[in-house]
Amino acid sequence: MSDAQWAAPSLCAGWSIGHVASHATWPARFRLWPGAVDIVRHRFNQDRLARADVEARRSLPREEVVGQLRWAATTKAKVFFL
Repeated sequence: MSDAQWAAPSLCAGWSIGHVASHATWPARFRLWPGAVDIVRHRFNQDRLARADVEARRSLPREEVVGQLRWAATTKAKVFFL
């Protein structure tokens, strides 16, 4: 994927394709206690939590996000959904 494709707007307002890819790794990155704290901090609002997570990860290099996405796609870790 080219830099332009990675930075292209997605169907999610304000998010690029790269942001959506980063967001897609969240269930596999979720850990019970830190994740529970984040959920409470964002008042059990999944949209608010997703926006905060993407905002915190905006500066990650594409290679790191792609690596995490590959890991998330193949991990046997239990995933958590709100």
